[in-house]
Amino acid sequence: MESTQIEQNQKPTYKSVKDRVGNIIEYVKYYDYFSEKNINYTHINFACVNYNKLESFFKLLKILLKHLKSKKITTIRMNVVDNDWNNILKNKTSWKITNTVNYSGMSIHIVECDIGKCLKNMLIGFNKE
Repeated sequence: MESTQIEQNQKPTYKSVKDRVGNIIEYVKYYDYFSEKNINYTHINFACVNYNKLESFFKLLKILLKHLKSKKITTIRMNVVDNDWNNILKNKTSWKITNTVNYSGMSIHIVECDIGKCLKNMLIGFNKE
């Protein structure tokens, strides 16, 4: 498993996208501090989901993923709690654990997948696939 800690030569750029019905996705793009070139992954930090408008959330995610692909991002990372990993994602998606941290007695997994599989993995996670 590789470390997810930011190396000294990387600086994160925090961004978010949102729609008119309250869906928000906050993500972090990493850049090489000295050359400003893209590192090939983006970490989704936070998603505020309007469960009454899930279709809108997935449209927003699809737009974000298309934008990130155009910026040569190849991998998506995000955090999941141990319960969600074991009961929803572990054997049903292509997410892979890259690191696990313990926070206030909870195991939180940092997972990643190929950007081309992210939408399907998220649909499965929301039981919509």
